[in-house]
This record gives sequence, C-alpha cells and structure tokens, in this order.
Amino acid sequence: VACSNFPNRVPTWVDYDDNLLRVPPDNPGHVVYETPQAKQQIKNFLQYADVVTVSTRGLADQFSKYRSPDLHPIQVIENYLPINLPYAKPSADRSGAFRLFWRGSQTHEADWESEVDEIVEWCKTKPQVELICVGWVPHHVINVFRSAGIRVIDHHIMEIIDYLMMMSKGNIADVGIYPLADNDFNRAKSDIFHQ
Repeated sequence: VACSNFPNRVPTWVDYDDNLLRVPPDNPGHVVYETPQAKQQIKNFLQYADVVTVSTRGLADQFSKYRSPDLHPIQVIENYLPINLPYAKPSADRSGAFRLFWRGSQTHEADWESEVDEIVEWCKTKPQVELICVGWVPHHVINVFRSAGIRVIDHHIMEIIDYLMMMSKGNIADVGIYPLADNDFNRAKSDIFHQ
C-alpha cells in the first residue's frame, strides 16, 4: 500500500529503531535483512512512506539518502523508557555491591564478545560487583564474569510490564552497560541508558 501511487491509498508512517540496511553477519537477523528483496523493500518504504521516524540522528542521516528531498524529511523521535511511573516504589533489595545492569537479546552475542574482557577488567577495580542481566547473555560470558568473582543475577526474559516495574524502582543498578561492537549497525543505536 505504501509504495502504490493510487490516489486513495492509506497514508503511511514507518518507524525504524535499527539500521536494517546494515545488519552485521553475526546478527541472527542478517539472513533476513541482507537479501536484495528485503533491502529494496526497506528502501521503498523510506522513499514512499508519508512519514518516516527513526530513533537517532545517525539513523536519520544514514536513511535520508533513500528519501527524496521533496518529501517530508525523516524525523527523529528518541527512544524513551518511562521509569518515573506514579506507582513506582523504591526497592530495598540492594546489596552493598556495585551493580552493573544489562538488557538485550541474542542479537548482541558479538557485542559481548568484543567487550567482555574489558568489562571484567574494569569490574576488578571495584571491591564487590554484581552484574544484573535481563534477556539473553551467552553462557560462556556469564562464566567469565563468575570466574572473576562477579555475582551474576540473570533474570532471563521478562514481560515488558515486569521490566518497567523493575526499572521504576530506581535503584536497580549503579550503571547500565551496553557493549557494542564497532560497526555501522551499532553506530545508529540510541543512548537510552543515558536517561
């Protein structure tokens, strides 16, 4: 519908959070998005949608070359995590350890591989560290942390409302980490942990 020239077509709004034109080979989504058909479809959406929004300025810059200048420019709407919820209550569930927090999926395996040694070395500069994980972390990465004496609290997968409730407690961790390998796909990521 978005790519048709029919006078009565439905107006379309397309939103992208990732640079799906540059999915790296180590990402499980690579087999889907690196096909010529998928790339062309994404370019078509960028060209013909009435409104295109993305989560970062870098992503807007990368996608703008596929959008005609006579169309509405790509708009940036930054990611936002609503952790200041009115029903949030501070958590008393805190040890004295310095806590790192990470959340993500298996698409970040190569990112972990690129940074795990540096993160563990940094953790060794603290007297007591805990790593809180929500989502998927490679087992061998968890073992690297544990073998360095770092406690790992692994929440695995959780429903979004449970995640928001956990984050709304405000003192879940001292710092959020988001290891990213240096590539075009990751350069378009948002800095949602800076909120």
